[in-house]
Amino acid sequence: MLHKAPTADPVVLIIDDVASEALTVAALCHQFGYAAVRASNPDDAGRVLDMLRPAAVITDLVMPGTDGLDCLFMLAHRMPETPVMIATSSERLLLKAASELAENYGLRDIACVAKPIGAGALKAFLHRVMPPPSIPRPVMEQVS
Repeated sequence: MLHKAPTADPVVLIIDDVASEALTVAALCHQFGYAAVRASNPDDAGRVLDMLRPAAVITDLVMPGTDGLDCLFMLAHRMPETPVMIATSSERLLLKAASELAENYGLRDIACVAKPIGAGALKAFLHRVMPPPSIPRPVMEQVS
């Protein structure tokens, strides 16, 4: 399912098949003053990219069907300059391998974190890669 927070300000794209985890990250983004859009899989993420250009992407690595590695490949070909945070609850070795693969794909700004994503790590990433927020935005709204 595709969710969108309508705004002209910079948006964070969250790609995660687990709704509760995506909603938690979106709530933190909102707390820090950033709007968020959720895609529940890489295919939905591609549709989001057709509608807007997120200022940053946070993606789960392990998802059913088209997984996070395929997602990294898509992001590298469609928007290699966009900062990407890769998150997974899998072993750290998988995060390291995914980071190296993302670099080989051509992504230029990669951060890797273990799930669950901590507020401090998320805030540091967002403040590093995005302009300061203007005003708080809705966490998410569903796109029909």
